[in-house]
Amino acid sequence: MHVLQNQDKGICPICKESLPIDILPQHAAVCGEEETPGSLRVALMQKRSLYENEDKEVWNIKVLRRNFIKTATEQLEDADPADWLKKPKVEFIGEEGIDCGGLLREFFSLLFKDGEEFEGNNFSVNSKLLDQKRYILAGKAVATSILHGHPGPRRLNKYVVDYILTGEEPNMDSVSVEELNREDFKNAIKQMEEALPDNIEMVYEGCITLLDNAGYKQRLLYDNRNEAIRALKAYCLLYGKMAAIHQFIEGLKLHGILNLLKQFPVEGAKFLSEDSLPTAEEVHSFLKPTFSEKEEEKNREEAIIYNFSRFLQKVERKKISTLCIDPFAEVPTEEELCINTSHILTCLLGCRRIPENIPYIVIEFDHKKSSLPKVNTCLPSVIFADTEKLQNYAHFEEIIISTIVGSYGFGSA
Repeated sequence: MHVLQNQDKGICPICKESLPIDILPQHAAVCGEEETPGSLRVALMQKRSLYENEDKEVWNIKVLRRNFIKTATEQLEDADPADWLKKPKVEFIGEEGIDCGGLLREFFSLLFKDGEEFEGNNFSVNSKLLDQKRYILAGKAVATSILHGHPGPRRLNKYVVDYILTGEEPNMDSVSVEELNREDFKNAIKQMEEALPDNIEMVYEGCITLLDNAGYKQRLLYDNRNEAIRALKAYCLLYGKMAAIHQFIEGLKLHGILNLLKQFPVEGAKFLSEDSLPTAEEVHSFLKPTFSEKEEEKNREEAIIYNFSRFLQKVERKKISTLCIDPFAEVPTEEELCINTSHILTCLLGCRRIPENIPYIVIEFDHKKSSLPKVNTCLPSVIFADTEKLQNYAHFEEIIISTIVGSYGFGSA
């Protein structure tokens, strides 16, 4: 965990990080040495710096949260080519807040979670979306999100990502049936794997339509079933999605992002590939508390940070759940939801993962007020008030859950 005392700050001229003035010269002297020249992080930082000028033209994007996908898609479809080269600024109509980065991260997080272009860990198959060039739009949105510091969709399987970045197709024998995103294909493959010589004809009759769709025109026999299984895997994983994939690739070329991801495929894959939830320790290490110099106040602050750490550990162990209602559902129903670290990051940052261009979340304390925690996803920062009561873990847990559930982005993780 980072620790920061109350003091004046300055901006590093290289990485633009806000740091205490007394350590800024030493930091600036070595800034960038930990990154090899030409790394993806540095390349993106250089591109991003072109948009940090206050005089840069802005692309104003206005959306309705209750009808997000429709209004967000309309805003992207209506944009001129020149708009995509401007700095995007998002407004959720009817909500407070000026976008200084947090609302933009939330915009892309919602778009990648609920967009029709994705289905499970792959692209959807939708002729209407193909005709509307919506997968190109999705690629342009992903490119723009990466450019402006979003951690990316992180929901595609590794085989699709490898194809996008390297053009390589996997050895289908090494692909597990559980990695496919269609139950009908998974069931057909399992039936073929378990088939015996005396029932292979029955299996063939049940799978003939899928085999035909996959382009496998031979009659299924016991001796060629492995060949048929490979054909089904290839179609379900890649070949059946090729039109969508290539539209997406076309869109991903925006801002030169595709070339950068290809240049650094290991780093680049992290923006696109499905991944595991951030650990409690990763989130804890991302916090930077501003401790008071007064002993009594600092003791309270340390107790609150301990409670936050304990809460993160309980979340990681799936011991924190809450009842919630989706206010935008056609029939709102109360459901119990197990809180995870993505919910916490969405509340604090506006996105499900830790962005590479944000060094930490500043944690501050207000010992005079008795209000709920104040979250600013743009800075990003959290101000804990009512510090006397927050030393009690049970009270802290109740308050932090209320803060997470009450955040606009809750449920998008």
